[in-house]
Amino acid sequence: MEVAGGRNGSYAAIGIPLYANSTFNVEQQRPLPSAPPLITQPTTRQRRCLSATATAIAGYMLIFLASALFVASVLLLVLFFVFTQSPEFALTSVSVPKFNISSEGSEITAEWEVGFLVRNPNPVWCHWFDHPVVSVYYRDQLVSELESFPQVKISRKTTKSYVGKTVALG
Repeated sequence: MEVAGGRNGSYAAIGIPLYANSTFNVEQQRPLPSAPPLITQPTTRQRRCLSATATAIAGYMLIFLASALFVASVLLLVLFFVFTQSPEFALTSVSVPKFNISSEGSEITAEWEVGFLVRNPNPVWCHWFDHPVVSVYYRDQLVSELESFPQVKISRKTTKSYVGKTVALG
C-alpha cells in the first residue's frame, strides 16, 4: 500500500483493501432498498374524487333520461291529439209521416222523422254534444231544423242510433 503525502501534510492511502481476498456470503448481505409496496386501493382523496365524478356522471345521465322522457311524452301527446278520430255521423232514414198542403196551396206543412247513427271510432275519448242541432236540407236550402234535441253522448268504440222529429213549414 502506498501512502501519498500532500503539500499541507494530509495523507491518503491508495491501494487494495485488506478484505479483497476474503469471501462473502451473498445471502448475508443486506438487501438493497426497494420501492414501497404498491397500494392498490385509492386514497381517501382519490375516493372522494372518484365518487364525485361518478355522482356527476349519474346526475347528467338522470337529467338526460328525464329530458328524453319528457320530450317523448310531449311528442306522443301532440301526435295523439292531432291524429285523434272524430265521431262519424250517418243518415239512416228520412220519412215524412204527415204531409199537408193548405186548401189555397200557399202553405205546406210536413212532419219529418230523421234517423241517424253516431259512431265513435276512438278507443280512448268519449264524445258528447250538449245541444246538437239537427237540420234537414234539400240541396242547399234549409227545410227544417230541430234545436231541442236531447244530449248525445257516445262512449268509446260504440255506435248509437237516434231519431229526431221536426215540423217543417213552407
